[in-house]
Amino acid sequence: MIEFWPSTHTQVRFLRRIFGSTRMIMMALVAMLPMLCAFQSNDAEAPSTEYLIKAAFVYNFAQFVDWPAEAFPRNDSPIIIGILGSDPFSAAVTRSIQDKTAKGRPFVVRRLGMEPAVKECHILVVSASEARRFDKLMKLINGAPVLTIGESNGFARNGGIINLVLENGKTRMEINVGAANQARLNISSKLLSLAKIVQ
Repeated sequence: MIEFWPSTHTQVRFLRRIFGSTRMIMMALVAMLPMLCAFQSNDAEAPSTEYLIKAAFVYNFAQFVDWPAEAFPRNDSPIIIGILGSDPFSAAVTRSIQDKTAKGRPFVVRRLGMEPAVKECHILVVSASEARRFDKLMKLINGAPVLTIGESNGFARNGGIINLVLENGKTRMEINVGAANQARLNISSKLLSLAKIVQ
C-alpha cells in the first residue's frame, strides 16, 4: 500500500517549504490532520497534496474573516463555499470541508458557473481557468460580502481579496484589504500579518 503522508520529519520540511511560516504550518496542520486520518484508510480516494493544502487554506480563512450580520439569514446558516471554474478540490476534500465548522457554522460547497448565484456565496474560490473573466465576475458580485480566493497572477491586484501565489517555491498569500473593505469583510490582523498586502 502506498503511504499517502510521509514521515514527521519529511512533513515538517515539506510544510516549511510550502508555507514558509511556523504559524502557517500550525494553522494548516489543524485543518489537515482530520483529513489525513480519513484518507489514509482509503488511498484510492486520497486527493493530491496540492488540493489538500488549498482546502486547508480555505478552511483557515473562514476562521479569520468576519462577515456582516446580514450575510447570514439565521444564526445557524451555513458558510457557502462556491467553486468557480476547474474544480480545485477533489470530491473527498470537499466532503471534508462540509463536515467541519467555522465559528459554529457548517460549510456547504457548491460548484458554480458564471451566474448571479456567485453573490450568494460567502467564500468563492476562483480557479485560474476563470482569470480572463474576472471583470465579469466582479460585476456579478457587485459589492456583496463574498470572500474571493484566487490562484492566478494579479488576482488580488485586480480586485480579488485573497490570492495564493507561488513565490520562491513557497505558497504565499496576497491580500487586498481595500477589496475586503468594499465587500464589508473584516480580516483578522493575525491573518494579515502572514500575508503580503497589495492595492
